Amino acid sequence: MNRIDELLEKGLTFIEEDKKHEEDTQQIIINNDFHYNCDICGNKTLIPYIDEFGETSYKKCNCGKIRESIERSKKSGMDKLLHYRFEDYKLICKYHKIIFNLAKKYLEIGSKYKLSFGMFGQSGVGKSMICGIICNELLKKGKSVLYIPYDEIRTKFIESKISNNFYNEEINNIYTVEVLYIDDLFKGLINDFHIDVVFHLINYRYNKGLITLFSSELLLSEIAKLNVALCGRIVEMCREYYIEIEEDSNKNFRRLFAKGLKIKND
Repeated sequence: MNRIDELLEKGLTFIEEDKKHEEDTQQIIINNDFHYNCDICGNKTLIPYIDEFGETSYKKCNCGKIRESIERSKKSGMDKLLHYRFEDYKLICKYHKIIFNLAKKYLEIGSKYKLSFGMFGQSGVGKSMICGIICNELLKKGKSVLYIPYDEIRTKFIESKISNNFYNEEINNIYTVEVLYIDDLFKGLINDFHIDVVFHLINYRYNKGLITLFSSELLLSEIAKLNVALCGRIVEMCREYYIEIEEDSNKNFRRLFAKGLKIKND
């Protein structure tokens, strides 16, 4: 089990230097406002070419799909998270470095094998920030990303149940999107219907090999009490790319900064 304290006790370290890997997708340049700049079509979304008749024709640039993915992500509520970068994550303590390095390792290795990623437990350690950073990096690689908080899953599926329309386009997109980020899993109201909805969603994505990012204030042992099979699916999807942070107020980013913590240079 990837508990922060256990990792620290083992003295687990990760390579902190960035590694360069060849990517199958085209290079993407994104500015601070998360606007996509394409060096292939010059942001025109069309590429000129000479057709078989010697005439100038145009074909769609691959950046069109990336632009659509970015806009969908913004509309899904990720607008704030889209601005997070690795340099925004403050490495205050050893466990922050472990979280930081696991996220880097996931992007370098785990995401290429379509594994998932999860952060569970203590509030205020930057779970949403790290997952947002991962989403940004996957968007840069041309992945389609959808953000949805748990309470919105509850609302959308309850509305679908009331209208007797479980297979509308919006629900279908939650099931099938290339990368789904579920934020604050099981925070707030939980009943058997909610658990069943989440299980069927995760089970579908598990069977299809789709990437899912999880953040939750519950530990996996607490999720297992709600549904053992669901907890098992999450662990299988993430494999080694998940971390549990047991409750400790000294690990809370917000509390540390509220106390005016000063970081001294070594």
